Amino acid sequence: MQWQKPAVGFWKCNIDGSFFDYQNKTGVGMIIRDDQGHLMVARTTWREQCMQVYEGEAWSLLVGLK
Repeated sequence: MQWQKPAVGFWKCNIDGSFFDYQNKTGVGMIIRDDQGHLMVARTTWREQCMQVYEGEAWSLLVGLK
């Protein structure tokens, strides 16, 4: 799978969750790039709770939207 740039004038946000049972944490990574692939924003964050996959992915989307 290869990143595809958005339409001209748009930005694209890619988000992913990560789950660490042994540390009881859930992490999020996100990156926003413009239509040329240039970095606009990047962020990582985590919670002291290992969520279920569906919860963590939903939380990842919420972080990305904010």
